[in-house]
Amino acid sequence: MMLLSFLAFHCMGQGRMQATLPDTDTVRVMKEYGIDSMFLSTSRQQMINGCWKELEYRQFDESGNLALERKTRYATDKNNTCDFTPYIEHNRVYKNKKLYREYSRQAACAECEAHPCDLEKQWNSSGKIASQRSYGKCGFKPLVNKRS
Repeated sequence: MMLLSFLAFHCMGQGRMQATLPDTDTVRVMKEYGIDSMFLSTSRQQMINGCWKELEYRQFDESGNLALERKTRYATDKNNTCDFTPYIEHNRVYKNKKLYREYSRQAACAECEAHPCDLEKQWNSSGKIASQRSYGKCGFKPLVNKRS
């Protein structure tokens, strides 16, 4: 169990990161602040296969409005390791307080190349879908690259 419930440090003199650790040592929340204590982002992380993995991430613009929201889920398999845990992330990008783009990606590990999956959508400024593309269902099975 973690003895510290609060951790703060300065990142190269440009801002600070704050971690709030709950009663359990398997989940933590990280908050990033910029110069003048401007709130930049928040990240909820969980200990998975011996590494801190991001479950949710939210980034805010200079006005404090949500700019990016990402949710990530990880494969559960006895053969996964800290460095090799397949994941699927779902992203939502906002512009001027409106949903602008929504897309998903999957990869075999954090350092592996991510590939698009599921449905990608993009909206115009009036809230109408401007484009969409289907990449096939997201899944934790190995990806096969088909070359045309």
